[in-house]
Amino acid sequence: MFHPKDDPCCLPCCPACPCRCPAPVITVGSTTTTPPGTEAKVTATPTADGVRLDFFIPQGEPGTAPEDVFASFYTFMQRFANGSAIPFAQAVEDPTGQITLQNATQIRLEPGYYLITYHVSAILETAGYLQVTPAYGGQGHLEYGVYARTAEDSVSAGGSNSLILDVTEETEFTLNYNSNVTSRDGAATVVVVQLRRQA
Repeated sequence: MFHPKDDPCCLPCCPACPCRCPAPVITVGSTTTTPPGTEAKVTATPTADGVRLDFFIPQGEPGTAPEDVFASFYTFMQRFANGSAIPFAQAVEDPTGQITLQNATQIRLEPGYYLITYHVSAILETAGYLQVTPAYGGQGHLEYGVYARTAEDSVSAGGSNSLILDVTEETEFTLNYNSNVTSRDGAATVVVVQLRRQA
């Protein structure tokens, strides 16, 4: 059986009593957001059959979005040489120094994840092919390359590709050009965006 609330055996519950005290009813009241820097607290207010809990939670300090890191590079009206890296000029500079034009043909990437997209085109003066192979980490990557063939003279050929790189240590990115014929009016663009995913 249960004791009534005013029974002295229940305040506190008498260990020697053969009966049980009624369990208090705990209810959740309000949750209030307090200004940043204040302390979190919980207040307990007695009720007829137990207690009501009210929560006071401080608001977090305003955050700052991380800075976007990106750069772009271009070239145009070039005669791409067979077996050579494509030269570039800076279009948009990365002020953080994560993506830099190391020299005329190499784009240096600091450790991180990068999305790279590129496009290359040229007019092949005679029927033939062109192939562009990205290189990074000290080796070429045909799986991300571009290949195009023409059947007539003075026809434009080219293509685009994109890739995501997991750069674990500083590396240089290049686009290497190969063709069995002479080309003219070569053009290329490269856009590099550093992703915010953590390694």
